[in-house]
Amino acid sequence: MKPRLLIVDDDLNVVRQLKWTFHDQYEVVHALTRADIESVLAESMPVAALIDMHLPPTLHTAETGLDFVRMVHRSHPELLVIGISVAQDPSIPETLKDAGASFFLPKPFSSESLKSLLDRA
Repeated sequence: MKPRLLIVDDDLNVVRQLKWTFHDQYEVVHALTRADIESVLAESMPVAALIDMHLPPTLHTAETGLDFVRMVHRSHPELLVIGISVAQDPSIPETLKDAGASFFLPKPFSSESLKSLLDRA
């Protein structure tokens, strides 16, 4: 059985690309809501969670993404959490760290940079 990789992103192109890129190594699971995330975490612990910062219903801010990072970190502090965002806001990496994320990857990111972070897990 392959290790799981949780992707929380509303951009289905990003999700498809990650599924295609990592299908040999990981079972890539997509979630978009708090209930989806909780279900994935209850079913089988992923090795990492990639969480987009700008998610519905607060697409114009990082509020929803940060809430998800905090929720995941509170319930599973050992899980590698990687925040991702296309926003050029220089405060996002520090805010993510404060919320419990392990790393920040600006979009677009290369599969090599993500693989390097996942290899650390």
